[in-house]
Amino acid sequence: MSKPVIPMPVGKNITISKDGIVLYLKDLGDALIDSLPLWIIGICFILIGWKLSTKLVGVIERLMARRDTEPGLQSFLRSLSSALLKTCFVITGAGIMGLNTAGIVTILGAAGLAIGLALQGALSNFAGGVLILLFKPFKVGDVIEAQNQSGEVKEIQIFNTIILTPHFKTVILANGPLSNGTVINHTRAGQLRTDLVFYFPIYSNFETISTSALNFLNAQSIVHKTPIPQVYFGKLIDGQVVLHIRAFVNARSINEDESVLMNGLLHTFKTQGLTFGIPQRIVHSEKP
Repeated sequence: MSKPVIPMPVGKNITISKDGIVLYLKDLGDALIDSLPLWIIGICFILIGWKLSTKLVGVIERLMARRDTEPGLQSFLRSLSSALLKTCFVITGAGIMGLNTAGIVTILGAAGLAIGLALQGALSNFAGGVLILLFKPFKVGDVIEAQNQSGEVKEIQIFNTIILTPHFKTVILANGPLSNGTVINHTRAGQLRTDLVFYFPIYSNFETISTSALNFLNAQSIVHKTPIPQVYFGKLIDGQVVLHIRAFVNARSINEDESVLMNGLLHTFKTQGLTFGIPQRIVHSEKP
């Protein structure tokens, strides 16, 4: 009956006996001594890479701070970059020590693929949130229109953006479609144009109307001087001339400013003795 054997790392087998075990330990020790320099280099590489990754994360964090990146995104990217850098250094160090890293990389890749397929929608929203926080098409406090919704941005999260409508309804928008769709930002430029419409009879003094309106607008502190206010007469409707008044005001207070301008213009026109038109139509009928 043959004695059991022990497979050796150098490719030869030995039988289980006193001499065989001694030979096994000797060959194993020789193999460890031969690989010891690689292990030392690999461990040193991992330790140095660990400290280096901390410094690199600090550099990334300072760059994000200069770009005024959102605190929530800074924290997430800091953790993500730290984990990725340390993982790369550990896998590279293990390869230097002679360990089989192909299997580890394959397992990590397969796990990442499975997680990605299972969380397609969530990852799309996550990527959209990162893009919104990085490129800032809008920020907290802006009034936007997107996905048939309009309101003030109250919070930008990694997966969702929360807005408050003028009716105080809270709307939660997914960041994936939001980052890929059309977004109208009402407050980014800092000013919006208000359009006021008046009707005057066709016999009115239009020069007086224009001068009074422009003088009033230029005297108002809430009206921006650039672009300049505009007053022009449009169509003739039902025997009345349509007066259009355009002025730029603060985007965040457009409703209040529009009300102030409307009341002020009404008072100005009445002070000048101007009368507003009443739509009129002449209907002709033939009696049978």
